[in-house]
Amino acid sequence: MKNQQMSRPVRNPYISLMKLAASCALVCVHIKFPGVPGYIIECIGRFGVPFFFAISGFFFFKTDSARLLKRLKKLITILIIADIIYLGWGIFSQCLMGEQSVKEYLSGLISIKQLASFFFLDMRTGHYSYHLWYITAQIKVYAALFVFLTFTNNSYSYKRLYSGAFAAFLFFVAFGINALAVDFKVDPSLTRNSLFYGFPMFTAGLFLREYKDQIIERFHLTKWKLLFLILAGFAISLLEFFGFGKSEMPLGMLGAVSAMILLLTGFPVNESASQSKWAAYIGDLETMSLVVYLIHPLVFYIANFFPVFRPVHQQGWLFPLFILFASILISIVFCLTRRVWRGIRPHAN
Repeated sequence: MKNQQMSRPVRNPYISLMKLAASCALVCVHIKFPGVPGYIIECIGRFGVPFFFAISGFFFFKTDSARLLKRLKKLITILIIADIIYLGWGIFSQCLMGEQSVKEYLSGLISIKQLASFFFLDMRTGHYSYHLWYITAQIKVYAALFVFLTFTNNSYSYKRLYSGAFAAFLFFVAFGINALAVDFKVDPSLTRNSLFYGFPMFTAGLFLREYKDQIIERFHLTKWKLLFLILAGFAISLLEFFGFGKSEMPLGMLGAVSAMILLLTGFPVNESASQSKWAAYIGDLETMSLVVYLIHPLVFYIANFFPVFRPVHQQGWLFPLFILFASILISIVFCLTRRVWRGIRPHAN
């Protein structure tokens, strides 16, 4: 019974709210605001990807193989559906409304170089679905954890994973985070993938889950201390960004994300979180987060493609906000439609 509680923490609505905020932050990273404020928003918004990886690791600590397989099937289904949607957009914009033939367009997506980038670097085949590298990386990380648990007979001893993740993260620091800062020309895709980015961040979540209580007790952490650490992490990230050009994932962001997870999972405790007014909407919040992440590039492409949106596009600050709010609106409509389809109504507290 104890192991089951360890592997399946009570679902926390504050985590779900933060996932939605992280998805919105990533929209602001991909669709940039103008000027120096835009750089600040972009830098802070980059907490989204490491947060998603780390929180996945946190909630899959001491999980069972069956749950891992269920998650893998879900992610693969999401990836296939998303790829079909973006493939459809590519055929529409490049072939039906452009000058390329369908054969030429598809042949460019199935080249040996594209396939190698997909399998080894998680890079998407085609310009339009570039952001789906994260889903691919998640699938690989979950698959690797499944293999690890299988060969260790579900011993849940993660020390070897911690060592491997630390080594991979050092490579990421040397050739990913710091490369551009010292004018060392390295393709970001060589480090922004499941091995050097996703695996260390996911394992950091496992580590935080295993040692959460000890960390909070040893360093006498409180809500206010963790809030200070979050703000300090963002401040250090901004210094790294403007001082050294570390845009991929400043090291300060790792501290901010770690403090954020400890704050959301340790304060409040799960019992009070489960009684929150948001608890009845956890499923919708999770779905909204996913839909916003998956759909926002498509909203951007549509807004760029059709002339009716040109006046909005010419407004520097208005255009990213338009993409963000349109993506959120689509996610809300999707959740409401799903509720109607399932015959479910919101539960009143």
